[in-house]
Amino acid sequence: MVIARVISEWEDAGVGQWIAGTFYRLEVKRSLRGSPKTHIDLFSENSSGRFPMEKGVQYLVFVSSCENRQYAYAKGNSIELSKAGMTLAKVKKLSSGKG
Repeated sequence: MVIARVISEWEDAGVGQWIAGTFYRLEVKRSLRGSPKTHIDLFSENSSGRFPMEKGVQYLVFVSSCENRQYAYAKGNSIELSKAGMTLAKVKKLSSGKG
């Protein structure tokens, strides 16, 4: 889980099991779980699992991975940070060991 801001994006034609979609490069502001990194690249394929993001906007992202690609788990609690109030409070409580 990270709090991160989208700094760039590029289209991907898809390869293997992946269909076309968008890669987003995110600047990590805070790592709530896992190894802290400064940047991550997340893929969002053009399917029902798509998690569209906007450049310059911060998100609370639950990161998953498959076949060497990381993606925002769209069916989970990944959300724009400005709308993440309750989810963020729960995550902070759990990560502090008090949940």
